[in-house]
Amino acid sequence: MTDDPQLSILKNSIATIGEDTKLIRLATLTTFIHSLLFIAYLGYLIVTLEKGIWSGIISDLLGNYIDIVIPGSERWVVLILIGIFLAIWFAILPPIWEAAMIYYVDSEHKSGSLSLGQGTGRFFPMFELNATLSAISLITLIITTSRLLIMDAINGITLTLLSLWLFISVIAMILLPYTKFIITLEGESYFDAMRASMGLAIRHLGTTLWYVLINFFLYIRYILNIIIVVGIPLGMLRWASSMDIADTNIFQILVISVIIWLVALTAYINGIIEAFFISYRWRVYKKITKEKDLT
Repeated sequence: MTDDPQLSILKNSIATIGEDTKLIRLATLTTFIHSLLFIAYLGYLIVTLEKGIWSGIISDLLGNYIDIVIPGSERWVVLILIGIFLAIWFAILPPIWEAAMIYYVDSEHKSGSLSLGQGTGRFFPMFELNATLSAISLITLIITTSRLLIMDAINGITLTLLSLWLFISVIAMILLPYTKFIITLEGESYFDAMRASMGLAIRHLGTTLWYVLINFFLYIRYILNIIIVVGIPLGMLRWASSMDIADTNIFQILVISVIIWLVALTAYINGIIEAFFISYRWRVYKKITKEKDLT
């Protein structure tokens, strides 16, 4: 009895991440900055939503942590340089790394450095695509919705616009899942690749819908980020505040160390998840393009 093709793709993708540490490293590099910034936003969101004395305690402690990590009068210069570095990592490097991962899973050589070199050549169309997709992504929608909730700006008009945004995001997930593979492996421009992806998705709607359903599980990792990287330090702070030791240097250094370790752990977990999904997406793409060639 043969396996269902969809289940075979899942099994092979899971086997890949168990064997290929280079792919996991590439995926970790690609997703790290996005994970870090999302975690930082969650921390900001929680501080903003906290009421009364607890909000003041968190704000004071955050100031103390900055003093420990970046002491001295040149703090703003250091923070600006860090901001520039993170902006480059967030906007410039991911298009190269994403193309590199696609080259990597599609190649026989399995060379990380060679794949990165090939990925550099696809920077501009991948950058254009990322800029387009980020404007309609579910993550951007979640962040925007949370900001509107904080501002108490949810009303009939904004709710309608958010619902329209959600509809567009889901449609984009269904119609554009193969775009990055077409850009990278077929050398198309980002607009032509989006159009080609729409054609593939419509012709193979059943396979694509299964693909999209699996892809939704990608967002579970953000819940994991909330629980691990935000929940544990905040729990420590609440406990330390009740024990009146939250402002001691020893405890603050302990919290910083725990946060760094948790961020690194979460980045690695995200890398494993992204490595699985890039392998899974590639196998789905190869399957439907092979079917197209046979027809």
